[in-house]
Amino acid sequence: MITFTLVGEIAAGDMENRRIRAGQAVRIMTGARIPAGCDRVIPFEECREHDQLIVVARQRAEQAERYIRHRGQDLAAGRVIARAGEPLTPDHLLRLAENSWTEFQVHRWPRVAILCSGSELVSPGGTVRPGQKISGNSTLLKALSCEQGGRCILVRTADDTKQAITRALRELLAQAPDLILTTGGMGPGKFDLMERTILAMQGTIHYNSLRVRPGKSTMFAHLNGVPLFGLPGPPPAVRLLFHELVRIALRRLQGNRSPLSALQRARLLEPVKSGKSPHLNLKGAVAGLSDGLLVVRPAGKLESVNSILHLRGKNRTFARGEEVALRLLSSPYSC
Repeated sequence: MITFTLVGEIAAGDMENRRIRAGQAVRIMTGARIPAGCDRVIPFEECREHDQLIVVARQRAEQAERYIRHRGQDLAAGRVIARAGEPLTPDHLLRLAENSWTEFQVHRWPRVAILCSGSELVSPGGTVRPGQKISGNSTLLKALSCEQGGRCILVRTADDTKQAITRALRELLAQAPDLILTTGGMGPGKFDLMERTILAMQGTIHYNSLRVRPGKSTMFAHLNGVPLFGLPGPPPAVRLLFHELVRIALRRLQGNRSPLSALQRARLLEPVKSGKSPHLNLKGAVAGLSDGLLVVRPAGKLESVNSILHLRGKNRTFARGEEVALRLLSSPYSC
Protein backbone atom coordinates (compact mmCIF):
# COMPACT_ATOMS: atom_id res chain seq x y z
CA MET A 1 0.00 0.00 0.00
CA ILE A 2 1.07 3.61 -0.62
CA THR A 3 -0.05 6.54 1.55
CA PHE A 4 -0.49 10.14 0.35
CA THR A 5 -1.29 13.31 2.28
CA LEU A 6 -4.55 14.96 1.18
CA VAL A 7 -3.86 18.67 0.57
CA GLY A 8 -7.08 19.92 -1.08
CA GLU A 9 -9.59 19.46 -3.84
CA ILE A 10 -10.15 20.81 -7.35
CA ALA A 11 -13.64 21.32 -8.81
CA ALA A 12 -14.45 21.25 -12.51
CA GLY A 13 -13.98 24.77 -13.88
CA ASP A 14 -11.44 25.78 -11.21
CA MET A 15 -8.95 28.07 -13.01
CA GLU A 16 -6.41 28.49 -10.19
CA ASN A 17 -2.85 27.36 -10.94
CA ARG A 18 -2.11 24.58 -8.48
CA ARG A 19 0.88 22.36 -7.77
CA ILE A 20 1.34 19.26 -5.65
CA ARG A 21 4.55 17.66 -4.45
CA ALA A 22 5.67 14.07 -4.16
CA GLY A 23 3.62 12.22 -1.54
CA GLN A 24 0.65 14.61 -1.82
CA ALA A 25 -2.82 14.06 -3.32
CA VAL A 26 -5.88 16.17 -4.08
CA ARG A 27 -9.49 15.30 -4.69
CA ILE A 28 -10.35 16.20 -8.31
CA MET A 29 -13.65 16.22 -10.16
CA THR A 30 -14.14 14.72 -13.64
CA GLY A 31 -13.18 17.31 -16.25
CA ALA A 32 -11.14 19.46 -13.87
CA ARG A 33 -7.69 20.84 -14.63
CA ILE A 34 -4.80 18.60 -13.57
CA PRO A 35 -2.42 20.39 -11.13
CA ALA A 36 1.28 20.68 -11.91
CA GLY A 37 3.26 17.83 -10.40
CA CYS A 38 0.42 15.30 -10.77
CA ASP A 39 1.27 12.20 -12.79
CA ARG A 40 -1.90 10.10 -12.48
CA VAL A 41 -5.53 10.05 -11.37
CA ILE A 42 -6.91 7.08 -9.42
CA PRO A 43 -10.69 6.55 -9.26
CA PHE A 44 -12.25 7.43 -5.91
CA GLU A 45 -13.64 3.89 -5.52
CA GLU A 46 -10.10 2.50 -5.41
CA CYS A 47 -8.86 4.81 -2.65
CA ARG A 48 -9.31 4.77 1.14
CA GLU A 49 -9.38 8.05 3.03
CA HIS A 50 -8.62 8.44 6.75
CA ASP A 51 -7.51 11.51 8.76
CA GLN A 52 -6.42 13.49 5.70
CA LEU A 53 -4.51 10.51 4.35
CA ILE A 54 -5.21 8.63 1.12
CA VAL A 55 -4.24 4.96 0.91
CA VAL A 56 -3.91 3.25 -2.48
CA ALA A 57 -2.83 -0.25 -3.42
CA ARG A 58 0.71 -0.12 -4.85
CA GLN A 59 -0.25 -2.27 -7.82
CA ARG A 60 -3.07 0.12 -8.75
CA ALA A 61 -0.90 3.21 -8.30
CA GLU A 62 1.73 1.81 -10.67
CA GLN A 63 -0.62 0.73 -13.49
CA ALA A 64 -0.21 2.37 -16.88
CA GLU A 65 -3.72 3.92 -17.04
CA ARG A 66 -3.41 7.50 -15.80
CA TYR A 67 -6.90 8.91 -16.52
CA ILE A 68 -5.31 12.13 -17.73
CA ARG A 69 -6.25 13.62 -21.09
CA HIS A 70 -3.61 15.80 -22.71
CA ARG A 71 -4.09 18.72 -25.06
CA GLY A 72 -4.22 17.42 -28.63
CA GLN A 73 -4.60 13.81 -27.53
CA ASP A 74 -7.71 13.21 -29.65
CA LEU A 75 -7.24 15.76 -32.42
CA ALA A 76 -3.76 16.87 -33.39
CA ALA A 77 -3.25 20.33 -34.88
CA GLY A 78 -4.13 20.28 -38.58
CA ARG A 79 -6.28 17.18 -38.46
CA VAL A 80 -9.46 17.38 -40.56
CA ILE A 81 -12.66 16.99 -38.52
CA ALA A 82 -15.12 16.90 -41.44
CA ARG A 83 -14.14 16.64 -45.08
CA ALA A 84 -15.75 18.67 -47.86
CA GLY A 85 -18.77 16.85 -49.22
CA GLU A 86 -19.04 14.52 -46.22
CA PRO A 87 -22.48 14.42 -44.58
CA LEU A 88 -22.32 16.00 -41.11
CA THR A 89 -23.33 13.60 -38.36
CA PRO A 90 -24.03 14.41 -34.69
CA ASP A 91 -20.51 13.16 -33.88
CA HIS A 92 -19.04 15.63 -36.39
CA LEU A 93 -21.01 18.44 -34.80
CA LEU A 94 -19.80 17.42 -31.34
CA ARG A 95 -16.14 17.53 -32.37
CA LEU A 96 -16.60 20.81 -34.26
CA ALA A 97 -18.31 22.42 -31.26
CA GLU A 98 -15.62 21.20 -28.87
CA ASN A 99 -13.07 22.92 -31.09
CA SER A 100 -15.01 26.21 -31.20
CA TRP A 101 -16.39 25.75 -34.72
CA THR A 102 -19.91 27.11 -34.39
CA GLU A 103 -20.40 28.34 -37.95
CA PHE A 104 -19.32 26.67 -41.19
CA GLN A 105 -20.48 26.52 -44.78
CA VAL A 106 -22.68 23.62 -45.73
CA HIS A 107 -24.64 22.48 -48.77
CA ARG A 108 -28.37 22.24 -48.28
CA TRP A 109 -30.20 19.04 -49.04
CA PRO A 110 -30.85 19.01 -52.81
CA ARG A 111 -34.48 19.78 -53.63
CA VAL A 112 -35.74 17.10 -56.00
CA ALA A 113 -38.90 17.31 -58.12
CA ILE A 114 -40.32 14.26 -59.88
CA LEU A 115 -42.54 13.88 -62.95
CA CYS A 116 -43.85 10.49 -64.07
CA SER A 117 -45.42 10.66 -67.51
CA GLY A 118 -47.91 8.17 -68.92
CA SER A 119 -51.65 8.34 -69.55
CA GLU A 120 -51.99 4.95 -67.86
CA LEU A 121 -50.52 6.14 -64.55
CA VAL A 122 -52.48 6.67 -61.33
CA SER A 123 -50.89 8.21 -58.25
CA PRO A 124 -50.47 5.79 -55.31
CA GLY A 125 -53.73 5.59 -53.37
CA GLY A 126 -55.85 6.49 -56.41
CA THR A 127 -58.52 4.37 -58.07
CA VAL A 128 -57.16 2.10 -60.80
CA ARG A 129 -59.48 1.61 -63.76
CA PRO A 130 -59.09 -0.85 -66.64
CA GLY A 131 -55.97 0.04 -68.66
CA GLN A 132 -54.38 1.95 -65.80
CA LYS A 133 -51.60 1.17 -63.29
CA ILE A 134 -50.13 2.67 -60.13
CA SER A 135 -47.22 5.02 -60.67
CA GLY A 136 -44.70 3.14 -58.55
CA ASN A 137 -41.79 5.14 -59.97
CA SER A 138 -42.87 8.21 -58.02
CA THR A 139 -42.49 6.37 -54.70
CA LEU A 140 -39.31 4.63 -55.83
CA LEU A 141 -37.56 7.83 -56.92
CA LYS A 142 -38.67 9.72 -53.84
CA ALA A 143 -37.25 7.02 -51.58
CA LEU A 144 -34.01 6.67 -53.57
CA SER A 145 -33.49 10.45 -53.56
CA CYS A 146 -34.01 10.68 -49.79
CA GLU A 147 -31.61 7.77 -49.31
CA GLN A 148 -28.93 9.80 -51.11
CA GLY A 149 -29.53 13.01 -49.14
CA GLY A 150 -32.11 14.64 -51.43
CA ARG A 151 -35.47 16.01 -50.32
CA CYS A 152 -38.45 15.48 -52.60
CA ILE A 153 -40.46 18.71 -52.82
CA LEU A 154 -43.07 17.78 -55.44
CA VAL A 155 -44.28 14.74 -57.37
CA ARG A 156 -46.52 14.98 -60.43
CA THR A 157 -47.94 12.58 -63.01
CA ALA A 158 -48.88 13.70 -66.51
CA ASP A 159 -50.75 12.25 -69.46
CA ASP A 160 -48.91 11.53 -72.69
CA THR A 161 -49.64 14.90 -74.24
CA LYS A 162 -47.30 17.79 -74.85
CA GLN A 163 -49.67 20.14 -73.04
CA ALA A 164 -49.89 17.97 -69.91
CA ILE A 165 -46.14 17.42 -69.71
CA THR A 166 -45.46 21.13 -70.25
CA ARG A 167 -47.92 22.07 -67.51
CA ALA A 168 -46.39 19.57 -65.09
CA LEU A 169 -42.83 20.69 -65.78
CA ARG A 170 -43.81 24.31 -65.17
CA GLU A 171 -45.31 23.29 -61.83
CA LEU A 172 -42.05 21.62 -60.89
CA LEU A 173 -39.96 24.61 -61.97
CA ALA A 174 -42.15 26.95 -59.89
CA GLN A 175 -40.90 25.12 -56.76
CA ALA A 176 -37.25 26.07 -57.53
CA PRO A 177 -35.86 22.52 -57.49
CA ASP A 178 -32.17 21.71 -57.66
CA LEU A 179 -32.83 18.61 -59.74
CA ILE A 180 -35.73 17.28 -61.84
CA LEU A 181 -36.28 13.57 -62.47
CA THR A 182 -38.73 12.32 -65.07
CA THR A 183 -39.77 8.83 -66.07
CA GLY A 184 -41.44 7.68 -69.27
CA GLY A 185 -41.88 9.41 -72.59
CA MET A 186 -38.32 8.61 -73.68
CA GLY A 187 -38.74 6.12 -76.54
CA PRO A 188 -39.14 6.74 -80.29
CA GLY A 189 -42.91 6.20 -80.21
CA LYS A 190 -45.72 8.61 -81.02
CA PHE A 191 -46.52 9.26 -77.36
CA ASP A 192 -42.90 9.61 -76.18
CA LEU A 193 -42.92 13.37 -75.93
CA MET A 194 -40.48 14.23 -73.14
CA GLU A 195 -37.56 15.26 -75.34
CA ARG A 196 -39.72 17.25 -77.74
CA THR A 197 -41.46 19.04 -74.89
CA ILE A 198 -38.20 20.06 -73.24
CA LEU A 199 -36.86 21.41 -76.53
CA ALA A 200 -40.09 23.36 -77.04
CA MET A 201 -39.58 24.87 -73.55
CA GLN A 202 -36.12 26.11 -74.64
CA GLY A 203 -34.30 23.43 -72.66
CA THR A 204 -30.80 22.23 -73.59
CA ILE A 205 -30.37 18.50 -74.15
CA HIS A 206 -26.86 17.19 -73.53
CA TYR A 207 -27.56 13.57 -74.50
CA ASN A 208 -30.63 11.52 -75.32
CA SER A 209 -29.15 8.05 -75.63
CA LEU A 210 -26.56 5.89 -73.87
CA ARG A 211 -24.78 2.72 -74.91
CA VAL A 212 -26.28 0.96 -71.93
CA ARG A 213 -29.10 -1.55 -71.46
CA PRO A 214 -31.41 -0.63 -69.89
CA GLY A 215 -30.99 3.03 -70.58
CA LYS A 216 -30.59 3.40 -74.31
CA SER A 217 -33.39 5.98 -74.22
CA THR A 218 -32.08 8.13 -71.37
CA MET A 219 -31.69 11.89 -71.39
CA PHE A 220 -29.81 14.57 -69.50
CA ALA A 221 -30.81 18.19 -70.03
CA HIS A 222 -31.01 21.61 -68.44
CA LEU A 223 -34.40 23.28 -68.24
CA ASN A 224 -34.41 26.89 -67.04
CA GLY A 225 -30.95 26.18 -65.63
CA VAL A 226 -32.13 23.16 -63.62
CA PRO A 227 -30.46 19.79 -64.37
CA LEU A 228 -32.95 17.17 -65.52
CA PHE A 229 -32.62 13.42 -65.93
CA GLY A 230 -35.13 11.79 -68.27
CA LEU A 231 -35.31 8.10 -67.36
CA PRO A 232 -37.25 5.29 -69.07
CA GLY A 233 -40.49 4.00 -67.58
CA PRO A 234 -39.87 0.45 -66.24
CA PRO A 235 -39.04 0.59 -62.49
CA PRO A 236 -36.10 -1.87 -62.73
CA ALA A 237 -34.46 0.42 -65.29
CA VAL A 238 -35.24 3.48 -63.16
CA ARG A 239 -33.55 1.92 -60.14
CA LEU A 240 -30.41 0.90 -62.03
CA LEU A 241 -29.98 4.23 -63.83
CA PHE A 242 -30.63 6.18 -60.66
CA HIS A 243 -27.68 4.51 -58.98
CA GLU A 244 -25.41 4.82 -62.02
CA LEU A 245 -26.31 8.39 -63.03
CA VAL A 246 -28.55 10.36 -60.68
CA ARG A 247 -26.70 9.40 -57.51
CA ILE A 248 -23.58 11.15 -58.83
CA ALA A 249 -25.54 14.36 -59.42
CA LEU A 250 -27.01 14.29 -55.91
CA ARG A 251 -23.54 13.80 -54.45
CA ARG A 252 -22.21 16.77 -56.46
CA LEU A 253 -25.09 18.96 -55.29
CA GLN A 254 -24.03 18.16 -51.72
CA GLY A 255 -20.41 19.12 -52.38
CA ASN A 256 -19.11 15.57 -52.71
CA ARG A 257 -16.90 15.43 -55.80
CA SER A 258 -15.40 12.01 -55.20
CA PRO A 259 -16.33 9.41 -57.83
CA LEU A 260 -18.58 6.47 -57.16
CA SER A 261 -16.96 3.47 -55.55
CA ALA A 262 -14.86 1.41 -57.95
CA LEU A 263 -16.28 -1.71 -59.52
CA GLN A 264 -15.65 -4.92 -57.56
CA ARG A 265 -15.02 -8.43 -58.82
CA ALA A 266 -17.27 -11.24 -57.60
CA ARG A 267 -17.94 -14.88 -58.45
CA LEU A 268 -21.33 -15.85 -59.82
CA LEU A 269 -23.45 -18.21 -57.74
CA GLU A 270 -25.49 -19.11 -60.81
CA PRO A 271 -25.25 -18.61 -64.58
CA VAL A 272 -26.41 -15.29 -65.99
CA LYS A 273 -26.98 -14.15 -69.56
CA SER A 274 -26.22 -10.66 -70.80
CA GLY A 275 -28.76 -8.75 -72.86
CA LYS A 276 -29.21 -8.25 -76.58
CA SER A 277 -26.94 -5.21 -76.70
CA PRO A 278 -23.18 -5.53 -77.32
CA HIS A 279 -22.76 -2.53 -75.02
CA LEU A 280 -22.87 -2.43 -71.22
CA ASN A 281 -25.69 -4.49 -69.69
CA LEU A 282 -26.82 -3.61 -66.17
CA LYS A 283 -28.63 -6.09 -63.94
CA GLY A 284 -29.82 -5.75 -60.36
CA ALA A 285 -28.11 -8.29 -58.13
CA VAL A 286 -27.70 -9.60 -54.61
CA ALA A 287 -24.07 -9.76 -53.43
CA GLY A 288 -22.84 -11.55 -50.36
CA LEU A 289 -19.81 -12.95 -48.59
CA SER A 290 -19.00 -16.66 -48.58
CA ASP A 291 -15.84 -17.84 -46.82
CA GLY A 292 -14.49 -14.32 -47.10
CA LEU A 293 -15.08 -14.11 -50.85
CA LEU A 294 -17.50 -11.78 -52.64
CA VAL A 295 -20.18 -13.73 -54.49
CA VAL A 296 -23.22 -12.54 -56.43
CA ARG A 297 -26.37 -13.68 -58.20
CA PRO A 298 -29.07 -11.86 -60.19
CA ALA A 299 -31.86 -10.51 -58.00
CA GLY A 300 -35.34 -11.96 -58.26
CA LYS A 301 -38.21 -9.73 -59.35
CA LEU A 302 -39.38 -9.08 -55.78
CA GLU A 303 -35.95 -8.93 -54.13
CA SER A 304 -34.15 -5.83 -52.90
CA VAL A 305 -30.87 -5.32 -54.72
CA ASN A 306 -27.61 -4.37 -53.04
CA SER A 307 -25.43 -4.36 -56.16
CA ILE A 308 -25.49 -3.89 -59.93
CA LEU A 309 -23.87 -6.33 -62.34
CA HIS A 310 -21.88 -4.76 -65.19
CA LEU A 311 -21.91 -7.27 -68.03
CA ARG A 312 -20.45 -6.83 -71.50
CA GLY A 313 -21.09 -8.99 -74.54
CA LYS A 314 -24.17 -9.61 -76.67
CA ASN A 315 -26.23 -12.63 -75.56
CA ARG A 316 -23.24 -13.98 -73.67
CA THR A 317 -23.74 -16.56 -70.92
CA PHE A 318 -21.55 -16.12 -67.84
CA ALA A 319 -21.03 -19.45 -66.09
CA ARG A 320 -21.44 -20.26 -62.41
CA GLY A 321 -18.16 -19.48 -60.65
CA GLU A 322 -17.05 -16.98 -63.31
CA GLU A 323 -15.81 -13.59 -62.13
CA VAL A 324 -17.91 -10.58 -63.09
CA ALA A 325 -17.81 -6.86 -62.39
CA LEU A 326 -20.34 -5.25 -60.06
CA ARG A 327 -20.97 -2.04 -58.18
CA LEU A 328 -21.89 -2.46 -54.52
CA LEU A 329 -24.74 -0.23 -53.36
CA SER A 330 -24.59 -1.34 -49.73
CA SER A 331 -22.77 -3.85 -47.58
CA PRO A 332 -22.87 -7.41 -48.94
CA TYR A 333 -24.94 -9.95 -47.06
CA SER A 334 -23.59 -13.10 -45.48
CA CYS A 335 -24.32 -16.16 -47.61
